[in-house]
Amino acid sequence: MSSLIDKGLFATWLSIAVKIIPVAAILPYLLINYEKPISNFWLILISFTSFGLVFEFGLTSTFERFIAYLRSGKNISENSKGLTLNEIIFTSKRLFFLLSAIVFFGFLVLGSLFILTPMNLAIEASIYLTLPNMVCLWIYVIFCTSIGLFNFFYSSIFRGFNKIYEYRIRESIAYGFILLLALSALLILNDFIIFAYIYFSSPLIVLLLLRNKFNNLKIYTQPKTHDKNLLQTIWGSAWRSGLGVLISSAMINFSGIVVAQFLNPSSTSAFLVSLRILQSFIAICNPIYYVKIPRLAYLYKSTGPSSVLSEASARKLVTLFLYLLLIYSITTLLPYINKFINEPIVILDKLSWCILCIGFLFERLSGLYIQTFSLSNIIVWHRVNLATFLSFIFISSLLFPAYSSLGICLAFFISYFLVNYFLSIYYYLKHYEITFSKNDIVLFFMPFSALGILII
Repeated sequence: MSSLIDKGLFATWLSIAVKIIPVAAILPYLLINYEKPISNFWLILISFTSFGLVFEFGLTSTFERFIAYLRSGKNISENSKGLTLNEIIFTSKRLFFLLSAIVFFGFLVLGSLFILTPMNLAIEASIYLTLPNMVCLWIYVIFCTSIGLFNFFYSSIFRGFNKIYEYRIRESIAYGFILLLALSALLILNDFIIFAYIYFSSPLIVLLLLRNKFNNLKIYTQPKTHDKNLLQTIWGSAWRSGLGVLISSAMINFSGIVVAQFLNPSSTSAFLVSLRILQSFIAICNPIYYVKIPRLAYLYKSTGPSSVLSEASARKLVTLFLYLLLIYSITTLLPYINKFINEPIVILDKLSWCILCIGFLFERLSGLYIQTFSLSNIIVWHRVNLATFLSFIFISSLLFPAYSSLGICLAFFISYFLVNYFLSIYYYLKHYEITFSKNDIVLFFMPFSALGILII
């Protein structure tokens, strides 16, 4: 067990905790002291920030793998012989700056179309919220989201050098500091606008801390010349995984934004809260596998593909087990938690919640298989997630008009199980030239354990 938990994983969990605690601690307060449209608006802003961060377009994991490959003494590809670390960092910085600018202006134009309805509902619910103040807040949230996207540049460097602790501990400090300020503003001033400005400022503090640590590492000097083919090499790998991550995130985050346009505030709130809980659980569970990607990529290149299978399988099992444990815990404890607060935290009805949980468990299992496959630097994320997304759109368009939130949950489950999972396991088994093992059988049945929710 000690080999599964190291200081990098601990720091990652700490970083996740100071991101999740604000939602868990602040949401009940907002529900009690503010009208539902205001708390919904806050959750939708969080959905936008989460959605904006997926426009890193797979570059983080791509640069992380490339740096790990160079550290192993191997070439990234046949076309990248002689490639230096300085060239990788230089190209990374340029690309992340460009993507950050695109997200800022893209959200400013297109995102505003989707934020107007929940923004107007929030304004109508409070005499203290005005259109100019809310528009300024929206622009500030977009700016901070673009800064958060640029911070992935530093993330990819630290992770590539297996310095996950150094990266995550600074992120934890920044988010913890902002959490204290935001809670103070909310409890003392009771001002939603000031609270929101502080809450979404974390990426600015993270940027200052990571930039300072990066400069102190002295691992980079800007090259006078750079390989003009490097961008093509990187983009050839990155756009596929980036498109896959973008599509996957769109299914989750954008579904909440779209639902908010059609359902009443109470139903919208239940759906958004349920999605946020499952996304928080994903964030908690992912590091068990993800913190070891640099090491697994290093092993894959230096000693061969078969050397990663044992550790990868063990981490898949632990990840899914923890995910199940968290789902059962929140399902069991939420009724007792609600007894101690005036305004209960409402999630989906038991059947919808159960179906959504099983679907998300298969989504995570599929993602772990694809991550193991991607150690080869052969990327199929875009194919798998595009097929999943198209099936989700088709199924939800059929079921949502008749079954509302339950229809969306069924669409998630069917698309994640029948499309995402089976495509992922197919690519994984074919690449490693192995058969369905006992571990794979156990992993297959674990999501269905969530059916126990119905009898809790």
